Amino acid sequence: MEQGAIPYRNKAIEYWDDIYTLCGPDRALGDGVEMHDEAAMAMDEEIVSKEGSSNRMMSSSGSKKQKRDRLAEAVTKFTECFSDYVQSKPKEIPKPSPNEVHEVVKNVDGIGRNQIMRAARRFLNGPISDFEMLKTLPEADKLDWVLLCLNEQ
Repeated sequence: MEQGAIPYRNKAIEYWDDIYTLCGPDRALGDGVEMHDEAAMAMDEEIVSKEGSSNRMMSSSGSKKQKRDRLAEAVTKFTECFSDYVQSKPKEIPKPSPNEVHEVVKNVDGIGRNQIMRAARRFLNGPISDFEMLKTLPEADKLDWVLLCLNEQ
């Protein structure tokens, strides 16, 4: 017994019958026996005829061309899926300018000068969504939002 195979001795291999059928020696003999290459070509011809391309010849060069076509189709499909993914990603919100942040924070009712500077720094360095939230809130809630964001620092 080969040294590399010793750990596999007396082990049950799942789906061994199927593996052996696919990879084992071909024991079919007699008239009309279809070899693997012939069966593969017959299946390829059947697929081509179903696609409506029955005029393509299945020679070795045709088989290579078909393999290239399949690769091209796979690459094309991958490219389409990837471009769909990129287009479906949410667009990033542009980062606000320091002047815009300062103006919005400065116009919040009831906020002190020191809080304006701290809030401006917080919104410039923090998540953009926090600043977007501040811009969309009603005036009565803006001071509470700024104070909440400052307390989270």
